[in-house]
Amino acid sequence: NAFFWNMKVSGLAWAFSDNLRNAVIRTNWWYYHATPQGLLRWIVERDWAFHWVAVGNLICQSTLLLACFLTHRPRWRAVLGVLFVSETIGLGVFMGIWNWWWLPLSIFFFDVEALSQSRNVAGQDRKPLPGHGRQLAAGVFITGYLALFCSVAFSSAKGQRFYPFNSYPMYCTVLARKPYSEHLPYDEVVRKFQCRPGNGDSVQILQARSYLMRAPVQSAEQMDYVLTEAERLHPRKNGDVIEVFATPIWIPAYPAPPEAQTIASYCVAMIAADGQRYGAAARVVKVPRSRPVVEVSTLGYAGAAIRLLYYPLPIMNPKLEPQPLPGRFAGEGSSRFEPGPLPPGSYQTLIEVTNPNSGERLTYYGPVWTEPKPALRQKSSPH
Repeated sequence: NAFFWNMKVSGLAWAFSDNLRNAVIRTNWWYYHATPQGLLRWIVERDWAFHWVAVGNLICQSTLLLACFLTHRPRWRAVLGVLFVSETIGLGVFMGIWNWWWLPLSIFFFDVEALSQSRNVAGQDRKPLPGHGRQLAAGVFITGYLALFCSVAFSSAKGQRFYPFNSYPMYCTVLARKPYSEHLPYDEVVRKFQCRPGNGDSVQILQARSYLMRAPVQSAEQMDYVLTEAERLHPRKNGDVIEVFATPIWIPAYPAPPEAQTIASYCVAMIAADGQRYGAAARVVKVPRSRPVVEVSTLGYAGAAIRLLYYPLPIMNPKLEPQPLPGRFAGEGSSRFEPGPLPPGSYQTLIEVTNPNSGERLTYYGPVWTEPKPALRQKSSPH
């Protein structure tokens, strides 16, 4: 059903865009902190190659659906089984996504009995058809099987898991900028969890569950939740510092070298060496008959100096220089910031917090601010 989700969400743009190139570069940066090498580099350095490899990937993803219509064609179904196994292994080799539990499912592609037997000759005795009771039981089983499969595999709810059925919308969106017919730079923000051991050992990158990677962080309660879950998954020792970062990465447009560049690392929340939790977040709040405001929340700070910064989106140059966001807070001690006018477009906001006790200054990741285009005034009709 990965084929179904790719076609439903992205269509053929999933294959005929820079999607596969950007996905490979990003995955190599994420898992190996390196650029693609060998055959993988050869592919992402040629647009025709990564386009048609993506088409082949779609064909391999469709094998499960196609096999349903080839129940009486054991040889063709076996060919689809080979493609299914190749897809499973290829995801692990090229993308670092190992799904070994998919391989046992390949047994449904191979009808060993039908493949090993020779064709029936005329006059050969045939086995009698099963009785009505067995036919009814088979019909009930097939109906229940298809109902369960469709309710899980094609459900709009993300992350449904009921092995061997699976809703797999992962990577179904296009990792490229519009228009897809052009080669353009691509930027994305990934969340990183790390631990700085109190004993002076090197920094450890913590493996976070997918729900933590996607969890919204726009309030003190959400920051506290993310830190609690991170500490539950990776219990900290005395003096350890657990940090959650938002890291924007930038991938240059083809045919530039396939290298993802880390733009910066902005803090999301942290547990200090003494166990104190710190963080800053914000959300855009709509105000009736007025411009939206940015509501800032902090965790662990009291009387801190707060300043909002911004940079334009999409990122066209990896050398960012965030600028102060024009505007002001609604009043002394207020958490609501009223942004001033900016040119129409999207902007990434940042929250700069200065700890009044230590003087330490940290920059936290904020929400995206969208400045709308000015409304066109309607011409008054002459009377």
